[in-house]
Amino acid sequence: MRLDFLFFVFGIICLLTGFSLLPAIYVGHIFHEPEGSVFVFFLCFYIFMGALLYLADHREVKSISIRESFIVTVGGWVLISFLGALPLYFVGLDISFADAFFESVSGYTTTG
Repeated sequence: MRLDFLFFVFGIICLLTGFSLLPAIYVGHIFHEPEGSVFVFFLCFYIFMGALLYLADHREVKSISIRESFIVTVGGWVLISFLGALPLYFVGLDISFADAFFESVSGYTTTG
């Protein structure tokens, strides 16, 4: 199993999650929401972490094993759910991290 490949894929997931915060930041800026700074912080954090992981290995991948594909799929869903829960937890909604994680999973899987 190639950990550098997994870091590469998880880096792309972090980058995409970071860029997905841009609409929330934009709408928060339009309506003068004070929580926008939390989203800006996590945008920078996700892009920084994603760039570090992405740069771990950016070579062309010719094949991927079944084990790696399972790890990327399961790890990707867990990672994106965890990353989506962090802003919800720290924005000041007075919810537990388990509730924030649940809301993130339900949002990404559209099972709301």
